[in-house]
Amino acid sequence: MTRIRHEPVKRFGKDIDINKSIKDFYDEVKKYKIEDIICIDETSVKSLQKRNHCYSEKGKRCVIKTQSQEVFKKYTGIFAISVNGVVGWDLYEKSGINADRMVEFLEANITNKFKNKLIILDNASSHRNPKVKELINKDNHLLYAVPYQHFTNSIENYFSMLKSRLQKLDGLTHAKLKENITKTIRNIPKEKYRNIIKGAYERPEKYVSKKNNTRKIKKNYL
Repeated sequence: MTRIRHEPVKRFGKDIDINKSIKDFYDEVKKYKIEDIICIDETSVKSLQKRNHCYSEKGKRCVIKTQSQEVFKKYTGIFAISVNGVVGWDLYEKSGINADRMVEFLEANITNKFKNKLIILDNASSHRNPKVKELINKDNHLLYAVPYQHFTNSIENYFSMLKSRLQKLDGLTHAKLKENITKTIRNIPKEKYRNIIKGAYERPEKYVSKKNNTRKIKKNYL
């Protein structure tokens, strides 16, 4: 399977070295225990959470019929995770995340509860607001994920897991979606969070190929 990884050499008109940025990022991460890392990000959540593929009778198309206009709505969710699970979350019915909402979320879930933690955010404009930086760095440490390298913010993998499980639940309204998210979070095993964080931030320095112990039987075609 072919994968595309965007590694630009310029950003905002300035030269950048993605590989150096990645190295610097992981050098900073190594200064903290995995238990002291908190990842935060927002994501768009559709009201109609259904699988893109499903089973149907042979010769028949799989169709989900809807009548409510609610199916066209999208909401903005913000989540914070650690190895212990979801630290905090919210689902906004209107508009996205701006600096004021980010500050409000941080005060409610992070800065008044934790100290000396590594808080990882992506490079969204609301995340780079001076008020956000000051609030986090007061008692914790802020680290931005490497631009265009989504794997440096492990919460992206969590969003995939969360939405996959939401697709199995019914409900269209904002209230029902919040209920489904609460239920889904409760049912995700704690070890899943540790695996997500560990997989992103305890990466090996170099890839080491595994020794193949399979015996190859030489075939004689004569």
